[in-house]
Amino acid sequence: MEYCHDAFTLTAAVLRAVCSAMTQEQRLVVAEELRVQGERLNELKDESMVRLAATLSSFAALARGEPDEASEVFRAIRPR
Repeated sequence: MEYCHDAFTLTAAVLRAVCSAMTQEQRLVVAEELRVQGERLNELKDESMVRLAATLSSFAALARGEPDEASEVFRAIRPR
């Protein structure tokens, strides 16, 4: 069995599993909190914080049930 060492992928998998046990209303509350935290971090203008803000934005999309949007955000911030 291969283990995932990619923190983003692991966190995304856990988030999806947790959200699958929630109601849509609960998932939207989680998504909104992630979005708000991301906006706050984005205001710091520090490159690492902006990257973290984008990661939270991607997680918010996952919590809303929008995996395509989450993938787009992730691809945009992924180091090349």
